[in-house]
Amino acid sequence: MKKIPNLLALLALASMAAASCDKNGDTFSDILAINDVPQQKPVPGFIYRTAGLDVQFINTSQGSSSYEWDFGDGYGSTEEFPKHTYSESGDYTVRLTISNSTDETASAEEVLSIRVEAEAIFTYRPRSGRGGLFGRIIDFDASSSKNLASLSWDFGDGTVTKAGLEYKTSHEYSSYGKYIVKAVGTGLYGDIVEQTLEVTVEPYTELLQGGGMETSDAAFWTFKDHWSADGNYGDAVGVPAFAAEFGYKNDGPSSMKGGCLRLGGENQPHDYSYSATFYQPIEVEEGDVLEIAADIKWGGKSMDSGVMFLCISDNADTFGTDDTAILQMFNYWNAGGTPLPPFDGNLAGKGLPEDSGYSGDGSHALRYTVSATGIIYFGFELRSVWGLWGPEVQFYFDNLSVKIVLD
Repeated sequence: MKKIPNLLALLALASMAAASCDKNGDTFSDILAINDVPQQKPVPGFIYRTAGLDVQFINTSQGSSSYEWDFGDGYGSTEEFPKHTYSESGDYTVRLTISNSTDETASAEEVLSIRVEAEAIFTYRPRSGRGGLFGRIIDFDASSSKNLASLSWDFGDGTVTKAGLEYKTSHEYSSYGKYIVKAVGTGLYGDIVEQTLEVTVEPYTELLQGGGMETSDAAFWTFKDHWSADGNYGDAVGVPAFAAEFGYKNDGPSSMKGGCLRLGGENQPHDYSYSATFYQPIEVEEGDVLEIAADIKWGGKSMDSGVMFLCISDNADTFGTDDTAILQMFNYWNAGGTPLPPFDGNLAGKGLPEDSGYSGDGSHALRYTVSATGIIYFGFELRSVWGLWGPEVQFYFDNLSVKIVLD
């Protein structure tokens, strides 16, 4: 008889447990049923949104635990919702492969049509010097164009090229003047685009390269750094005399645009402190008249003595020395013990001391007539002789130009 209350108690407890499970939405039978359901098979799927070359992929797959995307352009991802940027317009087959925890896999793929408008974009630049027929040969560059299948050129003088993939080309004009030039492109999907520019073909007689003295212009110049002492003075043998900086912007000639070349005398200790030379070759013919211009500044501490050569030479190995200089345009050589004052102007000599080797007439350019056909060298040499220059002395060069006079 005592067992009956215990049985009733057990039944009551079971009833309470069942009620508790029902309250949470699960029963013991439900739990068992769920455990008996096999793993869901992977069902792949995706949609996408495009914005130009950018695509956002939205994964709609079911029953998957890992994802492998192939965007059809050699790139892929394992993210669930990846973003991808295509490099150009085109049709791309995108494939998504998914797998579940039991390594069952399934794939889905779709062809995406990525469409971006075509653009025809070109720039032009005249060739310099005799090789460019003094500006009559123009180089055209349309390599910045986008999504083109072909390109043709109309140079505005009756010359039209056939459509092709020649984005860089040159054209020789028979005479100077203004021409309407068109680059006409056909897009990857048949759309026609063009760019039109007015091109001025004018005498471009510059023989120098990199006369603006920007950082990239250093490639055109040969720079020779001498030593700061000859062994008889001071203790700086083997130390470079002048620091050369192309593209210097902290100071420069008053007419400077962008940067300039700075030669700073940080290591100028004493007498015979040879400084530096910089030059480049130019091709000339006998009878050429060269118009030479440059903006120069030196300042700070006055120089006790020194020499500055603007030289044209026929010998690169000994450029700037007295016996090889075809033309020494100006210098200042220990002018009666008078220090060389600061200067900011053009090399024609306006403002230079009266007793300098070339004082000039104040015009912006000098002229020189070539005596023989061949290669000559143009540039500067700086020297300190029997005087202390020191770190305060700096030279700046900008807008160097050597042009052939056509008239």
